[in-house]
Amino acid sequence: MSTQPTPTPPDLSAVPIDVLAREIYRRQNQSECVALIVTPSDLSEFWECDDAGATHPGSEEPNREEMRAIRKAFEVWQDVGGFSEIMNICRDAWNDAKADGKGESE
Repeated sequence: MSTQPTPTPPDLSAVPIDVLAREIYRRQNQSECVALIVTPSDLSEFWECDDAGATHPGSEEPNREEMRAIRKAFEVWQDVGGFSEIMNICRDAWNDAKADGKGESE
């Protein structure tokens, strides 16, 4: 039995992040993946909103260097158990969904 060689991944360095995000969200909506994409504007909207949830047009967004620090903080969060926590939550949701489906005809 012969195996096919693993294809070389495409070079996505020239693809704008919004195009990649749209494709990931499209796949997510087709139940092919789960993704968390946080953009600088997402952070700005969350952090700089008033009590009513509205942002003002001049809301500042993190720059490239600041986003590196934010990404590093995210990686630290993963390393101290955040990744295990979300994987356990996903496992529990999967098990609940499987249990909900038992006894139902297809």
